[in-house]
Amino acid sequence: MNLDQLRTPHPLHDADFAAIRARVKAEIAQREERGWVVLLLRFAFAAGLVVGVVPFTRERVPEVPVQVAVSSREPIGQIGPIGPIGPPIRPIRPIRPIRPIRPTPAPTQLTRIEILTEDPTIRIIWLTPKENNS
Repeated sequence: MNLDQLRTPHPLHDADFAAIRARVKAEIAQREERGWVVLLLRFAFAAGLVVGVVPFTRERVPEVPVQVAVSSREPIGQIGPIGPIGPPIRPIRPIRPIRPIRPTPAPTQLTRIEILTEDPTIRIIWLTPKENNS
């Protein structure tokens, strides 16, 4: 598509644009008025689901009678407090190999190449390391 085709006069006039603008604004106003009603209906539906469905989804657990066994025997002995058996155990840390420090490369000079396109607002900039041809 050529840019000259876009620069031709529009087939619509200012009155046409004003009518379109007025129609769009009227539709937006109707949506805003209906928005509160729709939001209220959605909230009421969600509340109805919570009140009506959730209580019936829980399973009822039947109550089982609990029987307690009573022993008539006396305990064999008393258990006293248990102290530490040995020294505390330290967590074992894995040994990692020591990596040598890499030397930092010397800063290089860059060559800047600009490529211009047909559109004056677009240009391509290419940065490459500068070659030393002594």
